[in-house]
Formats: sequence, C-alpha cells, structure tokens
Amino acid sequence: MSTQAHVDIDLAWVDELIIQQEAELAPKHQRSISYQQEAARRLPGGVSSSWQTAPPHPLYVDRGLGSKVWDIEKFTASGYRCVASPVVMEGGLIVAQT
Repeated sequence: MSTQAHVDIDLAWVDELIIQQEAELAPKHQRSISYQQEAARRLPGGVSSSWQTAPPHPLYVDRGLGSKVWDIEKFTASGYRCVASPVVMEGGLIVAQT
C-alpha cells in the first residue's frame, strides 16, 4: 500500500458541505448560540479558552453523570474513556477528546 498517493480534494465541495451542515445544526442549537452571545459580554468569544470558539459555535455542557453528558439543548452524548473526554456524536452533540 502506497502512502505517497496524491489525493485531490475539492475544497469548494468541502466548503459547501460545511455550510449545509452548519445550516442544519443551527436550529437545533438555538440555546447554545444565544448563550454564547450572552457569555461573550463577559468572556472573549463566550468561552474560557480560544479552542472552544471553533465553528460553528461552542457547545455548553449542562451536566454529566457517569459516561453521559447533557448539553444545554438537552441532547445526550454517551461514551466512556478513563483518561479523556469521549468522542461521540448523538443528537447533534459532539464531545471532542481533550
């Protein structure tokens, strides 16, 4: 298996996919978007660290119990790792590994 094969990536298509996905996600995360706007009055970008400002918007976790977390939209994510955050997607919530 060659690791030097050239792969062409259609960046215009990638940009279009991002626009489509963000448009689908925004209605599901109205509370998060509003919360970010309110929090931005007190914290730069509405979050405590710059990596959390990555598009489309920050996700605010409301609570956790065991391997589950709930965001402020009430979506639930579940997964389990002993050392770091889970990487899961359920109901539009992505919890990225830290």
